[in-house]
Amino acid sequence: MSLTDQITVSILKMTESSGNIQFFVRMINNVDKTIRSFNNVLEYSCHQTKRLSKDECMKRAWFDASMVTRFVGHENMDNVLLVNFDEDEEQEIRKNMTIILTFPKKPPTYEYSCKCEDHHIVTEKEHNAIKSGNTYECNTCGDNLKFVE
Repeated sequence: MSLTDQITVSILKMTESSGNIQFFVRMINNVDKTIRSFNNVLEYSCHQTKRLSKDECMKRAWFDASMVTRFVGHENMDNVLLVNFDEDEEQEIRKNMTIILTFPKKPPTYEYSCKCEDHHIVTEKEHNAIKSGNTYECNTCGDNLKFVE
């Protein structure tokens, strides 16, 4: 199971008794759903309307969620859970913030092997060079790298 399957990123909107709105960015461990404790939740950040506007808090929470999302390996923000947002707020935050934050695509990589059975990950540039006749050798055994299909 990869890290992307184990972790859910969420933005939780809560209102304090004083009326201030808080936006919590959380990472939630999904592996063991039988455990009901705070050990499965990491509070990454909290933004409050006590000092900032609601829009500014939402922007900061969305930005923090994008950093956490990239950290855990998600490819986009589609799977970020928005908790306690009404439908209009959810549409607004997704529409406005998606324009601000776009993820760069990961460059493709290719797997190669050798006699010592180490797996080597090469870039697209190296892969194309090998396809055109260049050879790359394993630093450990000296064998030419062979493409793993």
